[in-house]
Amino acid sequence: VTTFGVIEALEEVEVAAELSGTVSAVHVDEGDRVVAGQVLLELDPRKRQLALEQAQRAEERARTALQEAQLRLQRRRELAEKETISKEVLDNAELAVGAAGAAFRQAGAARMLAERELADTRILSPTDGLVDVQHVEPGEPVTAGATLITLQAVAGLRMQTWVSETDVLQLRPGNHAAVSASGLPGQTFAASVEWVGVKADPATGNFPVKLILAEGTDTLRPGMTASASLQPQPMDNVLLLPDAALVDRDRRRVVFLLEDGRARQVEPLLAAAPGGKLLVLAGIAAGATVITGGQQHLVDGAIVSVAPE
Repeated sequence: VTTFGVIEALEEVEVAAELSGTVSAVHVDEGDRVVAGQVLLELDPRKRQLALEQAQRAEERARTALQEAQLRLQRRRELAEKETISKEVLDNAELAVGAAGAAFRQAGAARMLAERELADTRILSPTDGLVDVQHVEPGEPVTAGATLITLQAVAGLRMQTWVSETDVLQLRPGNHAAVSASGLPGQTFAASVEWVGVKADPATGNFPVKLILAEGTDTLRPGMTASASLQPQPMDNVLLLPDAALVDRDRRRVVFLLEDGRARQVEPLLAAAPGGKLLVLAGIAAGATVITGGQQHLVDGAIVSVAPE
């Protein structure tokens, strides 16, 4: 089954910032190929650097306060063993250590958050792909969640195509296919049927089919036009009849068989098959001789001589 269609990305990715800020640098242009983890653009990091420095100093102060509280508690415990201080003083020292420990952990969490926000000023590609649209330029302010770059993921590509009602019955998910792009003459890419539509397009009467391309498609681009040769669902031990063997008789589609020098008219039960063939379901047995030339002038029982090739 030969058909035509368009190469598509398996996924379109909208890259957005988790922070608000000003774009300080854009490292890619539209059409560039990128890999997962590559820096696409950067936001001005100066405010986040200052926030991280403040968080680091606050964590150091909290660590020092915790160490001092622990030393005081140790001294209180030594005095309590000699019974020179009350239990209330010892309890207060233990509470002070707990409070200092909580403050230190909170300061550590604030420092980690500041580090994360500073790292988030560098926007990384989440996947291998192609830069489709660059939405911002250096110096432009952006808000959290706004789309900065649109990527077409090329880790996987598919082909969207359409087949006729005759061919769709011969296709199943998993059938093999070969795809050739118009812009890459001489190159063929292996593919398989991913999905076969169950409803025809009302305008054309054709059914949608999606193919998944195998690896090794680095030269393909989403949007390329391509042709595909699809392998139909295999059928064993079937009879195929050329469409040219059929003739019209009294509004019926009939076939003439050659038997004992005469033409015998039969009306077989047929189904559509790929390649301009018809699948014989009943009415013609294996080994029968079918008249495929001159049968337009025959009637049932006419004497027939076979013309030499």
